[in-house]
Amino acid sequence: MFTEEELLEFEEEGSLLIERMELQSDFNPQVTDLLIEQSGDLPGIVEVFIDSRVSYEGNNTYLSNLIQGHEFEFPGNCRRVLQISLDLTEIGEQLIDMNLLSGNRVRKNQTFNHAIALSDIDKITDFDRINNSIAESEFKRIILPPKKIKDCLGKKIIGQKQPIRVIANTMSSHIAKTLPSRPLVFFALGPTGVGKTRTTEVIPSIINELEENLSVGHLRFDMNEFKENHRISQILGAPPGYVGFTPTSVVSDVVESNDITVLVFDEIEKAHPDFLQVLMNAIDTGRLSAGSGVVDLRKTIIMFTSNIGVNEGVDWTQENDEESNQFEINQYCRSLLIEQGIPIEIIGRVQDFLLYGTLSQKHRAAILVLSIQEYLAEFELNVDQVDPEFVINFLNSKGLQSPFGGRQYRAAIGESLQSQISDFFFYNPSYRGSIIIDKIGTITISENIQHCMGLQEEE
Repeated sequence: MFTEEELLEFEEEGSLLIERMELQSDFNPQVTDLLIEQSGDLPGIVEVFIDSRVSYEGNNTYLSNLIQGHEFEFPGNCRRVLQISLDLTEIGEQLIDMNLLSGNRVRKNQTFNHAIALSDIDKITDFDRINNSIAESEFKRIILPPKKIKDCLGKKIIGQKQPIRVIANTMSSHIAKTLPSRPLVFFALGPTGVGKTRTTEVIPSIINELEENLSVGHLRFDMNEFKENHRISQILGAPPGYVGFTPTSVVSDVVESNDITVLVFDEIEKAHPDFLQVLMNAIDTGRLSAGSGVVDLRKTIIMFTSNIGVNEGVDWTQENDEESNQFEINQYCRSLLIEQGIPIEIIGRVQDFLLYGTLSQKHRAAILVLSIQEYLAEFELNVDQVDPEFVINFLNSKGLQSPFGGRQYRAAIGESLQSQISDFFFYNPSYRGSIIIDKIGTITISENIQHCMGLQEEE
């Protein structure tokens, strides 16, 4: 698709303008110029743009949303259609697989509908305006490398490689923006207890771990509780003149007091249509009317979660690997949600879908060990080792092979280890440090620590 000269130009210049690329037959006009640029925010990310005047007349829902949706509009006379960490040849193949480009060039003397040519690169975007705005902004650019985010998430979320990869890449780019136009929106799908809600809970701590100067808020709303229209005021605050009116709301209080806020809407399909409309407007504009004022949501991370489709026999056992094709996952999730009656207006505003698969027995064992470590960390005990026999017996005896996944573990751990913890602190009341758990759940001081303590006594 690209010549050796173009590959070299892109490598040297960081951008490439290709004239007169043929689009698939459902697009009008059927010819566009193609602009490919290295992202100015993060290294390794490449952005692809086509002319914003191109329209789509086919039946592919994803392409229709991509071409028509405001969320894909960028300043200037162009539209970003792809943002991905691939080399140039792979990007060409991806655009063909998307059913966007045919892969053919159109000769200058060839008529093909009517060709639209992008302006020269300097005019595509109003760089002076953007650069001046950035210079005036007080917000310091924060770079959180995707690999570091992925590594941190991988220690806390077990068995969900695709969501981890997508969150790491996309969130890194969003946080680096000093002037985002709208919030970052994810939609997490999968059965109960596989890590959807937990992901939203650990994101704030991970951001703080990587950038301690950032304050991160977290709000979670169970939309089962907001099926009625009047309940919306509990999120947004009562309007002026109504009982319960205050100048602020729970959303405005948290968002305005933090640099970044993670807003979670569990089981979004249960929300009242009026609230969905409020959310759609907020995503489009980056602003939410709450209390008596307007809240800036542009630096927020919004996550919708749903287990829709679980009772309809949707197969969640498909391989969830790090190299899974995000375009295909987005298409699959969009089709699934449309079939289940989720408004297309909501679906079209989601940047990426996160597909959480069912957990294997190996994953359940790993989650159990992680849950034990987190629980005992509250006592300032660091778990160095858990006997595998204890893990197996625990899973079998507690019936934790059910579809509820890791959600049950914490309560069961507290119940099972309660007496062992009491016994341990009876003999070691002031101990803080490393421990091991044997096959029957007995807690003892780690042998390494005992050895060190012995050496100290000898000295």
